[in-house]
Amino acid sequence: MATENTSRVNEKRADQPLREAVDRFLSYIKKNIETENYQSNQWDDQAVEKMIRSVRVTGREPFLKIEKANKVCGYIVKADGPDVKRGDILGRTAFLGRPATSRILGNVLESKFALAA
Repeated sequence: MATENTSRVNEKRADQPLREAVDRFLSYIKKNIETENYQSNQWDDQAVEKMIRSVRVTGREPFLKIEKANKVCGYIVKADGPDVKRGDILGRTAFLGRPATSRILGNVLESKFALAA
């Protein structure tokens, strides 16, 4: 029992840098939404706030899915793979909206964000 709890705690500790990096990335997306809307003369604060609140991340092995207004706009890689590394931001394929491992748009752990949602 104690070993099981310890392994869960260790998994969460190992995942902490990725969690913090994803939070920074979400803040970046939300700031871009705000900036783009206000620069395009969209001064409806409630509409902008609703768009900002619609940004979320959902878990999916081996990716985290980034959504805005219930539309997938990208994926974050959770673990190193043959063609991708942990923290990579992937675009989605036009067909079926799956992760496009050939379209790496940045890396959240390196604070390189190309995806503005």
